[in-house]
Amino acid sequence: MNMFRICMLAACTNVLINQSLIADDATFDVPSFIVGIGGQGFIGDGKTEVGEYWNFNPNGISSVFFHDVNDTPLDFEDWVISPLGGSSYGRGQCSVEVTDTQLFIENTAIGFADGGDAGEFAEAYVQVHGEFHLYIDAESTIDYELCNETHGSSTWGRLFIRRLVSNQWVTMTELETFSDAGAECSSGNLQVAPGFYQLYFSTRVNMHNGAENWSLANCTSEAALTITPVPNIADINGDGIVNGADLARVLGAWGTSAGGGDLNGDGIVNGADLAIVLANWT
Repeated sequence: MNMFRICMLAACTNVLINQSLIADDATFDVPSFIVGIGGQGFIGDGKTEVGEYWNFNPNGISSVFFHDVNDTPLDFEDWVISPLGGSSYGRGQCSVEVTDTQLFIENTAIGFADGGDAGEFAEAYVQVHGEFHLYIDAESTIDYELCNETHGSSTWGRLFIRRLVSNQWVTMTELETFSDAGAECSSGNLQVAPGFYQLYFSTRVNMHNGAENWSLANCTSEAALTITPVPNIADINGDGIVNGADLARVLGAWGTSAGGGDLNGDGIVNGADLAIVLANWT
């Protein structure tokens, strides 16, 4: 059976994590992934803090946390209120579900900024982003979908699928939605050859308010990938291997178009079909 493995690529692409989290007979497995939730809030005049500055990623706003899939759901939030009435709040959430055939991710970023009665500068920035690294060892189809619900200024959801070519990630597809787009879904599929692939998924809110009122922005993004092998036409009986059973089907239908042995579709089972079976012998 063709196996699909989703692996975290460490400092170089040939370092793989081997811990498997799903049954051995699954279409693919997810040993680990990288996810970052970064958030920061500020209240002041744009230069000087009034109240406390918050940052719920201890490694810095642009850094990432390392998790395996059993660590989800993730949920981080923080807030600050100034003596003059301004406030800033942020929350980032990430959850992951894996089945035998599908990888599903949901991110939510929420930001709140209020300048208060004094018209202070208030800012909230929240980003939830992650990478899944896939090794696909047979020709396959990736069906993908991105759905976003975005409201407020400077919000977006993004999905990239990239292939590793000569030690560089080359983008194969890119989906994005931006501020105040409301509900929006995009989908498609890719025919992919064996190799390393990367799924990058990001949800972001970046907002500020210097007026004497409040602003709220939120973005929820859902991404789903289904990976299925392209059927091998030489596997006539569909048991996942090409062997004597398939050869017998070709020989038994020789000179006719019966029994599924006409692999090239020319209307007759002959040497051309035999050559296809032998070329794909497992």
